[in-house]
Order: sequence, then C-alpha cells, then structure tokens
Amino acid sequence: MVELGTQPGFFGGAPVGFQVVFILVTAGILFTVVMAVVKGISNAAAPLLTVEVKVVAKRYKVKGHMHTQDNVPMHSSTTYYFVTFEKENGERIELQVKDREFGLIVEGDVGTLSYQGDWFRGFLRRQR
Repeated sequence: MVELGTQPGFFGGAPVGFQVVFILVTAGILFTVVMAVVKGISNAAAPLLTVEVKVVAKRYKVKGHMHTQDNVPMHSSTTYYFVTFEKENGERIELQVKDREFGLIVEGDVGTLSYQGDWFRGFLRRQR
C-alpha cells in the first residue's frame, strides 16, 4: 500500500476522482478568464458607434452572494442594470449600464446612443 503524497507527479497519488474534478474546475476557471479577456479585446477593437435611438425597455438582475468571514455567514448582492435601445431601422440592442445612467434613462426617451461593441458609452436625450 502506498501512502498519499509519496507518489511522484503533481497529484502525488491522489484518487482519480479528485484529479478529474480538479482538472475540470481548473479548466472551467481558465476558460472563463480567457473568454472575458477575448470579449474585452473584441470590444476595445470595435468602432465607437453613435446612432439615434428610442429607449424601449429597462431591466435589472440581482445576484446574491454568500460567504463566511470569521465563521460568520455574510450575505451580499450585486445588481446589474440593462437598457434596450431601438435604432431607427428597428434593430434593438441591449446594453449594460451603470446604476446612475439607469436612473436617468426613462422608457420612451429618444436621443443619441454611443456604444462600442457591448460597452455602453453614453446616451444624450433629445429635448421634446
């Protein structure tokens, strides 16, 4: 019988199930990081577009988080805000916006939207 940790190699004789789970979790994390970097590079390379739009919808998504600190359960949440704009040709685009922008934009507003890839850059409301 061989003791755990006495085998050569990265896993040192750890059970195969542990090795598989470790590899899958590591691959998942690596994939998520690579995709975030690729998306950021893609957005940065996209042209800055400015178009006339109408605000047709607003929504938000709340994600809850739970962790422990000094053995005390801690709860927190993050809110993500989204606005759907309709271009003059009928095409719709939904962009994530900051909370301040979300509060200032109202459904039915008409104005000029600036965006770059998936990044919201600004909205200038036209006076009615």
